[in-house]
Amino acid sequence: MYKLIIADDEKWILRGLKAKINFHDLGIELIAEAENGKQLLAVALSNDVDIIISDIKMPYMDGLSCFEEISAIKPNLKLVLISGFENFHFAKRALSIDVVDYLLKPINPIELNEVLKKCIDKIQHDEIQSLDLLSFQKNEAAIFEEIIKGNMQYTQTAELTQILTQKYFSAMVISLSNIHNDFDSQKESLAGISLNSSYSFVCLNINNNFVVIAILNDPTQLVMIAGKLLRTAKQVLQCNLSIYVGEVVNNIYDLHHSYES
Repeated sequence: MYKLIIADDEKWILRGLKAKINFHDLGIELIAEAENGKQLLAVALSNDVDIIISDIKMPYMDGLSCFEEISAIKPNLKLVLISGFENFHFAKRALSIDVVDYLLKPINPIELNEVLKKCIDKIQHDEIQSLDLLSFQKNEAAIFEEIIKGNMQYTQTAELTQILTQKYFSAMVISLSNIHNDFDSQKESLAGISLNSSYSFVCLNINNNFVVIAILNDPTQLVMIAGKLLRTAKQVLQCNLSIYVGEVVNNIYDLHHSYES
């Protein structure tokens, strides 16, 4: 069941909304109601909720300001605004926080249920993307190894391309004196080196080469990351090593060119 909160400062509108929603057909459960913005903010942040429908004009805090605070903490919530009048300023602000739709009073029940169905479709799409990402993370080493070897083509992993859009990649080969002895422990040590949200590593053993795939948001970071990796790897692994950095590519399927360079 998808969990819903509705908010309006007029009780008769709350009653009307509940009467117009096809809860059973949509698989929606009403978990809370709010009569002002502060109340809505409190129940939204203290409950597991999927969809919120709120009036714009409410006491203490308007619905849009409330949505802005909620979406900053729970960005995946699906938000629907209702209003008694058209307001371009509110509509423009609503777009900036990815409000699903903007409904005018009096609320048409068909339109209301269509908007709720749109929210559910978006939730399901998010869930599929999350599953794809989880599947990718579980198998990322094998996937990257096949890409590095040039064995994986676009048609085989279209979902992978979607997950890793707007990223840059570089293959770095680290020459270690004792890679044959304990690759797994070396891999774990390197994989945990100073990661942050702007880059990450995937470690592979390809033809007895220790290969580190750098996944970057900003290609200009590569030299800094390679230097940091080299310095920290020497400390962690306590062995002599050299690092060879391949060219940056912006298509995951070109990683084998970076590796060969």
